[in-house]
Amino acid sequence: MVFRTSPFWRVFGMFILMCKSTEGFAKSQPNNLHWKINNLRSKKAEGRVISRGFVDVHARGKLEDVIPTENRRRQQLIAIGELVADGLLAVGCEIYGRPEPVPDDVGDALRSLLPRKTDSARKVRAQELLIVANQTYQKGYFRESVNAYTEVLALAPTNWKIAQSAIAGRDLARKAIIGEGFDDPLSDNVNDAVKQWIWGRGVRWPFHYIIAGILARPLVVTSRAPSRTSVELSSGSKASKRKVDTTSTLLPVLALAGCLGVYNYILLTYGLDY
Repeated sequence: MVFRTSPFWRVFGMFILMCKSTEGFAKSQPNNLHWKINNLRSKKAEGRVISRGFVDVHARGKLEDVIPTENRRRQQLIAIGELVADGLLAVGCEIYGRPEPVPDDVGDALRSLLPRKTDSARKVRAQELLIVANQTYQKGYFRESVNAYTEVLALAPTNWKIAQSAIAGRDLARKAIIGEGFDDPLSDNVNDAVKQWIWGRGVRWPFHYIIAGILARPLVVTSRAPSRTSVELSSGSKASKRKVDTTSTLLPVLALAGCLGVYNYILLTYGLDY
């Protein structure tokens, strides 16, 4: 007895076979980055291949990095702008906050940011006057202490330790005079506490350099696409094994340690008591 199927079941069976074959083809051609990379390698293009804004596809099918140049260029421009803004903020706080008149010339202002050694005789005289000013303040002679602190700042305006102590002491003496109901002995009405805080956020402030290091990361670190050396694909599974790159982990740590060492050396040698 011969089993004969109706035309309906024949059409239905052909439809099922077509669906199965299409599903198998889709699984055999995954639409992911690695398949695209392999396709570009297989082309073995002569010269430099550029496709859809992606570069770094080298000749003879060698593909090292796949980086969207437009996004990376935009990130680099933003990083440069933020670095310039952070540098200008540090310079502005340094020039405005220190106990010196703001230079009129831009060149003089930039040269004034370099370390300037205080003369030995002036430094000794400023230290002696600072001791006298502190004793005068403790005895309650606030006007005399304000004059002594002002003279200290005139003798050693660039010495960080001496000038900061004099500004803090003069601020307390001025507040004591105003608290007694008298006028401020200084005619310029400069707020010493604010000036001291602003000067403290100048070029010596360590967070400027920490922020600059974070902002400069897009300029030196490039995002790399996963390659066969870092990703091992296993057939039939979605899991991938990533190798830990110890070099990329140690280099930022070593660079940060070196920068901190240089910063501390410059700060202790030229920044605090120079």
